[in-house]
Amino acid sequence: MCPAGPKKKAAKALAIVVGLMLLFVCIPTAEGQIADVRTVSLSPTVSRNHVHPADYDRIMTALASILREKFELPVLQPKLFLYSSREAFESNLVKLVRFDPVYAREVAGWAAAVGAPEMVLANEEALERVSWPERIRVLAHELVHTVQYGLTGGRRGTSDQWLREGFADWIAYRVLESLDMGSLSSRRALLLARIKGTARRSSCAPLSDLVTLEDFTKSRGRLGGSSVYGESLLATELLAERHGVQSILHYFSLFKQSEDRLRNFRTAFNEDLPVFEKEFLTYLETSR
Repeated sequence: MCPAGPKKKAAKALAIVVGLMLLFVCIPTAEGQIADVRTVSLSPTVSRNHVHPADYDRIMTALASILREKFELPVLQPKLFLYSSREAFESNLVKLVRFDPVYAREVAGWAAAVGAPEMVLANEEALERVSWPERIRVLAHELVHTVQYGLTGGRRGTSDQWLREGFADWIAYRVLESLDMGSLSSRRALLLARIKGTARRSSCAPLSDLVTLEDFTKSRGRLGGSSVYGESLLATELLAERHGVQSILHYFSLFKQSEDRLRNFRTAFNEDLPVFEKEFLTYLETSR
């Protein structure tokens, strides 16, 4: 899940979107050939904030290609369900994703989109309230969640929610950076400045409080989305620096066969999760 960002003016949005600045990533054509995505028009067909649904479909295809080619993620082409209102979004979180109605209402209140097995559901109304780069980040984040589901055969499994959200956010910000839409290093510095203080005051949620979706949601409500998502991103970054992206993907794939989260963590990263959690707190306090 990805929270909806604050309202921002989109004066630069449509200038940024031209071609999505997809560097040298390629998209398969209908004939199976590879086309340079810089030749594929991804500019919205309607000016200002409103974007035609067909544009979102092209953007999803382009982002899936980036995740495959640049970040080596096993991305399929999930279906994008775009809803015009919060109410329709909420209703389909219940109908398609099987959320509890109470939880669906809560999620629809703060999330712009939700990734599920082979699909992404998005609140178009919420997306139109944020800048173009933020929309790209949201969609990339949710695409990564579809990858996580794919690695476990469509089941969520018992993988730690902080790592699910942290990996989705970490990759999404790297996508923006690759498109010259934002800097991961700047985002990291901002998160560290914000979170290090809470870690010293012992009000930073320990990773052990961010394991289940329910616990993650409670911590989000208590500490704020920026805190728990930021902490999750930084913890994931530390894991990726130590072990690489493929080890993280291997971690998720292990849940296809086993729900033993501690053993799966140890198998994927060759270290125990409680030890990593202590080292992460030290990392927060000492990093610059």
